[in-house]
Amino acid sequence: MKTLTALIVASGIALSAGSVANAMSDAEAIGMGKSMLTGALYSALNTKGYSTNGIDKLTLNEIVVLEQLLTGDDDDGYADGQVKVIFERALAR
Repeated sequence: MKTLTALIVASGIALSAGSVANAMSDAEAIGMGKSMLTGALYSALNTKGYSTNGIDKLTLNEIVVLEQLLTGDDDDGYADGQVKVIFERALAR
């Protein structure tokens, strides 16, 4: 969870600085931040043995939810089911 928090803070700082310094559009800044978070999620999914098929179709909200599921304590398999459901929805888009 500390890694996710650090990435979110770092991407927020980078987005703020990048927007001012380079006159980056809001859409470009959001895209850059989403790319950074997607990369972190990709690594986390691979580490835990999940498929990353469809990761490019995830929304920003889904990326954050998946990171929370992957870093939380899961004893009953709830996270596994939720990860699968989120990816199934993303692939259906």
